[in-house]
Amino acid sequence: MSQNVIKRKIVIVGDGACGKTSLLYVFTLGEFPTEYHPTVFENYATDCRVDGKPVRLALWDTAGQEEYERLRPLSYSKAHIILIGFALNAPDSLDNAGMKWAQEVKTYCPNAPLILVGLKKDLRPEDDGTDEYYDQKYVRKEKAEQVARLIGARKYVECSSLTGEAVDDVFEIATRASLLLKESSASGCSLPTVYALSSYPARSAIAVVRITGPSSASIYRALTAREQLKPRIATLAKLYHPKTGVILDEAIALYFKGPNSYTGEDMLELHLHGGTAVIKCVMESLELLHTPANPIRPAEPGDFSRKAFQNGKLDLTQAEGINDLIHAETERQRVLSLTSMKGETKELFHHWREQILNTYALITTLIDFGEEHDIEEIGQLFERAESDIKKLETDVRGYLERVQRSQSLMEGFKITLSGPPNAGKSSLLNIIANEDRAIVSEVEGTTRDSIEVPLDINGYKVVIGDTAGIRDAENQIEREGIRRAKMKTSEADLNLVLLPCTLRELGEEMKDHIRSCDKEKLVIILNKSDLVTPDQVRSLVVQLEKEFEPKEIKVISCRNKDGIQDLLNAITQTLDSWTQDEPIFVSSRVQNIIQHDLLFGFEEFYMHSKTNDVVLAAEALKISMDGIGKITGEAIGVEEILGSVFENFCIGK
Repeated sequence: MSQNVIKRKIVIVGDGACGKTSLLYVFTLGEFPTEYHPTVFENYATDCRVDGKPVRLALWDTAGQEEYERLRPLSYSKAHIILIGFALNAPDSLDNAGMKWAQEVKTYCPNAPLILVGLKKDLRPEDDGTDEYYDQKYVRKEKAEQVARLIGARKYVECSSLTGEAVDDVFEIATRASLLLKESSASGCSLPTVYALSSYPARSAIAVVRITGPSSASIYRALTAREQLKPRIATLAKLYHPKTGVILDEAIALYFKGPNSYTGEDMLELHLHGGTAVIKCVMESLELLHTPANPIRPAEPGDFSRKAFQNGKLDLTQAEGINDLIHAETERQRVLSLTSMKGETKELFHHWREQILNTYALITTLIDFGEEHDIEEIGQLFERAESDIKKLETDVRGYLERVQRSQSLMEGFKITLSGPPNAGKSSLLNIIANEDRAIVSEVEGTTRDSIEVPLDINGYKVVIGDTAGIRDAENQIEREGIRRAKMKTSEADLNLVLLPCTLRELGEEMKDHIRSCDKEKLVIILNKSDLVTPDQVRSLVVQLEKEFEPKEIKVISCRNKDGIQDLLNAITQTLDSWTQDEPIFVSSRVQNIIQHDLLFGFEEFYMHSKTNDVVLAAEALKISMDGIGKITGEAIGVEEILGSVFENFCIGK
């Protein structure tokens, strides 16, 4: 293909499992996929000719699931054409095409042409008039064409990936539409300028409005009637209503010229007086500045960090770290979030990727130069590659275990208070919480259900659950409360079993409950020490240690508040022992990718290396590399792979 190749980016969106991935798979690879795997972000590349012009298509597949709504818009950047897909055997997916997907696309790609694509045509039978529920099961062509007109689609096409019918037509139509775009607007998706109140939405001394995007400078001129202000210099300026000219406020304006800003774009900050009326009129004025040529809209959650990611200011792990920092409730959560935010996690992932890339480069040389090696040499190369990957796998699994141990730091350690009725569980909970959270009464069995209270204990977020008293109950409601108490105990990170020092004998139900607890997670607390002698306490401690072997036994008095601080210190020491390793945190999204892409790729590599299958072994490693690319939002490029090959191996002999 000549160097004058035209590059076009096509993005396909639509409901999950509507057939998007199969369409791209068949068009690029020429075969129908035999298994369904939900897509997160995938991209394909292929070359074609349309009207005699050579075109290189970058085809982007997207996730239709709700959990990826915040990440999906990242794929829209610089898209030329959007395909909105739906399944012809799922009328709901057509409804979503019009109500959900078209609206989302127009928000992020206001100028991109749309093509509506009806998928799975082979699953829609001809209407012979015998099925009275036909319209509830299938989408007629006329109905889809009506939706296409409503959303302003350039064309409506029906196809079947299974049979191959009209698959090429879809992309020929899309490519031809992209070639009609003027070069000045060849990319139909420039993200609009967005604005948001960044400070707390209530009356305050100062309110900060942040604006980012290509219209930031023109917004300043429109609101101040001044020429452009100098970057990074605080400037006092009067703000005027863009239509009436009425003064709105006197504010401090700060301008950041892209790319030297948080988002990498031009940014404007307006520091206003914090009255609600001032904030309201400024936000309304910004809304009035919107035009189709210069789209300006209120920011959605995460828009500023999303733009920072798109412009290379953050990777996805850093962006998630910022979100965690904002939501950190304790000191340890704050420190943990900063680790991701500073990019330390990103550096580790890059190190992993480099190790896989080196092994991938070693394997791929065998594809082109395999005839230069005998079977024994190929086997030795695979042994070396497998050894390197196994070392890395050990590191990855160790990292994942640390992540899972650290998860409780962010979500809160689960601590359960259990014991017989009237032992003082609710009193202890109220003391630790420093407020009345549970009912305290001399009547046994007051607590019938679990009460959970989130607390900060010496920097650790914990969730303490007060449960129903455990005894041989006859009341059905109380028995249900006891059942729930035992269930909470089995799920807890730490079990605090509270027993009164005055208790003469433990019931069998209570004994069975204590024995069911993990000894390493069991702390027995003896309450009401003020009602017995020290000798009686010591005797009880010896008896309980011998019978149950708990991790610790602590003695307290809720009435006098004796021993409470010692108990809290003991809890803290236990949590410290669980987090001796430097805690690390990544989102559930990252954990899933590590498990289902990175480690899955390793397992596939081992399987194919046993048979010296060079091609499939290399593809398995690419699954792992692509997984890391999903984590950081960075794709593995052909040039990067080739660069590693040329750098590390002598192939020009």
